[in-house]
Amino acid sequence: MVEVTPLESKIIKQVEYYFGDVNLSRDKFLREAIKQNDGWVSMDTMLKFKRLKSLSEDAEFIKKSLSKSDSGLIEVGADGVRRNPELKVPETLQSTMENYKDNSVYVKGFNSDEQLDVIIEWLEKHGGKTLDVHMRRYPRDKKFKGSVSAIFEKKEDADKFLASEEAATFKDKEMTRLTQSEYRKRKQEEKDAKLASQAKRQAAFEANQEAQLNSRMIPGALLEITGLPEASKKTTEAKSDDAEKPNEKEETEEKEKESTEADSCKNGHEDEEMPSVMNLKQWLAEKLDSSMTVGWIDIEPAEGKAIVRFKQPNTAEKALAKLKEASGGDDCPVKYMNSELSFRVLTGK
Repeated sequence: MVEVTPLESKIIKQVEYYFGDVNLSRDKFLREAIKQNDGWVSMDTMLKFKRLKSLSEDAEFIKKSLSKSDSGLIEVGADGVRRNPELKVPETLQSTMENYKDNSVYVKGFNSDEQLDVIIEWLEKHGGKTLDVHMRRYPRDKKFKGSVSAIFEKKEDADKFLASEEAATFKDKEMTRLTQSEYRKRKQEEKDAKLASQAKRQAAFEANQEAQLNSRMIPGALLEITGLPEASKKTTEAKSDDAEKPNEKEETEEKEKESTEADSCKNGHEDEEMPSVMNLKQWLAEKLDSSMTVGWIDIEPAEGKAIVRFKQPNTAEKALAKLKEASGGDDCPVKYMNSELSFRVLTGK
């Protein structure tokens, strides 16, 4: 029996991993390389792989080590190393994973700083030879999640690992061990539960929105107000000098006349602030009686418009009549913050 040193064993395992079904299914570089030169890959190319290079940079020593492999997976020659041409190269990763699904396990509970070699050694100690051990990482920062997906060479080895009582813990930490089928089923259940929860929350949100909308749609309770001041403004402007303009006297007399004509009309607030829900609601409360309670007000400042919803049905018409009455009657404009308002009762639900 050929003696294999620990280092040689690591080299064999690493190169067999490169040329194995799982890695070749996803390693585009190596898949392209084996399409040339009858599948032979030079040692210069092989030494571009970091993990192999970390074991040894001596090409001849690597070839000598690989010649001791008895798996039948790789061949060693003058041109380098190649996968046994009698073994069909897998077409896709999906088909490969399907072929090895019964040999695959999911293990969770490792520390985030655990080393791959230590994990592989532990898996093989309690199961058997592994073909692939994938450390699952977070996409953003590539940190190890503490879980691995491992493929054993034989299904019996996967079963042995899952049944091993000694493998129930790793460095005194309890481990989660599942077949890949069990893991996928659990993840699908979690995904379905999450989607169901999201759908439930969305349905509740939409129902609440509809309820709120329906609560606002009281017949005859909506009053549209237009003509609101769009921004803060001053009713008067200071003159830059004291010189009287030629027509200043005439303008003053005209304004006094207009003021006299408007004495019979009661104007609204003289506030100089931009309208808000609070001050508009207060203004309405002062003009209307207690039976015309405002439920909510939606103001669109840019358009100088507001929608007022009263709590009781068929209140908008009464409120409009009350506002006109409070301003002096139908012939007098209703003013708010020195702006003349227009009204429209919104009909329907």
